[in-house]
Amino acid sequence: MRMRTLAMFSTLAVGALALLFPGAARCAAQAAEHVVRPGDNLHLIAGYCYRDPRQWKKVWNLNRKELPNPHRLVPGRVLRIELTSGLSWEIPYEEFRSRVRGQ
Repeated sequence: MRMRTLAMFSTLAVGALALLFPGAARCAAQAAEHVVRPGDNLHLIAGYCYRDPRQWKKVWNLNRKELPNPHRLVPGRVLRIELTSGLSWEIPYEEFRSRVRGQ
């Protein structure tokens, strides 16, 4: 009886929080993929995906099994990227890459 009451209360509390703070539900992480191109590095990918190149460890941690050395990216390899709904890509990756490299 006590467990059932706790379960009902927690369900109601989560529902009430979703109504009070609707933005919190939209910030759920989404999975994306990035195909490594020649010349890519984790700083560049993190700069594009997270708008902060210092977040490269986030990309590496998600792909650590397939990517034991963060300094050796193999072109063609698919990396998983975890995005929050608040971030969006405003320009294509190729354009971002050429802007960063000054081309």
